[in-house]
Amino acid sequence: MSAFQVHISDHDILTPGDSPNVLVAMNPAALKANIELMPKARCSSSTSDSFEERDLPRPGYDENPLTNGSLAAYTVYEVPMTSITRRSARRPG
Repeated sequence: MSAFQVHISDHDILTPGDSPNVLVAMNPAALKANIELMPKARCSSSTSDSFEERDLPRPGYDENPLTNGSLAAYTVYEVPMTSITRRSARRPG
């Protein structure tokens, strides 16, 4: 499930999404685009299966941010979501 909101006004509209507590990055581009929204020491979760070497150049990473120490200021949970989904979707037998 995902959600999207549009608010139009002639003044600033603040929503809970303006200061998130948790960032769930499903790929390197999502991490790159949204990590600046996160205050230091907040939680970031990433689909670690999507952070392979071939996935890093497009959003501008020279190295894997999950392993190079650049996210040391955050609590990061690496979840192999793609692998988990594939395992759970296998048909028995």
